[in-house]
Amino acid sequence: MKRALFLILTVVILTMTVVCGAPSVFAAPAPDYPTRQVTMICPYDPGGGTDTIMRVMAALLAEELGQPFVVENIPGAGTMLAANVLQQRPADGYTIGGLAAAATPWILSVMSETTPAWKPEDFTMVARATSNPSALGILVDKKKWQSFPDFIKDVKNAPPKTYNMGLQGPGAQYDPMLVDFQKVLGVEFNVIYYAGSSNLQTDIITGDLDACLTSCNVRNFIDNENFRVLALFGDSVPDDFPIKGLPFLAAYGDELGFDWSKDHGYMSLISGGQYYMVKTGTDQRIIDRLEEAIRKICTDPKTRQQILDLSYYPDFLDQTDVLKVMESGRNAMLYYKETAAKQ
Repeated sequence: MKRALFLILTVVILTMTVVCGAPSVFAAPAPDYPTRQVTMICPYDPGGGTDTIMRVMAALLAEELGQPFVVENIPGAGTMLAANVLQQRPADGYTIGGLAAAATPWILSVMSETTPAWKPEDFTMVARATSNPSALGILVDKKKWQSFPDFIKDVKNAPPKTYNMGLQGPGAQYDPMLVDFQKVLGVEFNVIYYAGSSNLQTDIITGDLDACLTSCNVRNFIDNENFRVLALFGDSVPDDFPIKGLPFLAAYGDELGFDWSKDHGYMSLISGGQYYMVKTGTDQRIIDRLEEAIRKICTDPKTRQQILDLSYYPDFLDQTDVLKVMESGRNAMLYYKETAAKQ
């Protein structure tokens, strides 16, 4: 009798263990991922900085995970269209959003003038692959201006809105950045919006734009015979960053009579770079596999050098730390909007 009771209790306990949460020996096996092509959505036009580094990462991820990774460009609406598409795709890990920090749903939900069809919680961050230590910068035709002070003096001496300034947007981080820039320097531009940075470059060469506010850490911006980077909005770069002697905006404060760091440093709270996210509901084991693959790419000396050669900085962050960056950026943008509303 006692033996029979013992056997019954054993069966009940094992059954409850399986139903209520088994140890790892009872857990479902990790999915075989990926088994087919993975699509990476880029929210900008082909040829820009985000697109360039994403295509490099796609090739490296394909090598690491054994299946093709292809880039699908979906520009428009200040990167909102790309988020809309990702939200509509299945939560299976075969569509990944690759984007700059300020194009993530955490920032877009604050900056957008329209209510998005999704919430930030509809997406799950995977990892950060690179950071942009040089942040944003003023890019101009090399033949027009030799230095940032020359540029600002010409703009100040002209009637307001004489000079055309190109931005990606509207609704991206460039809008509040330019507002701060114009206020601090006492200038006003005629603003023209673009879906991506590649057309910005073309229009600077043709003369349709006088300057643009864009990501300037890609080597083809720095070394291109047509362009000159007048000033960067960051304040430093890591020691092993491949481009030296970059011109930072704050360095011109004494000469031009401004203090960029005072009350105008909100962008320092938004860490630039390339981030990856998937639709919420994706199997956590798939997310972990993607995260680990990105970590290996960013830390392996060979693949790390491939990224550095593009003048991007391999700077891995895991899921937990990336979410902290997103929340920090969101809070910074909320602060900016509240401050701007009071002015």
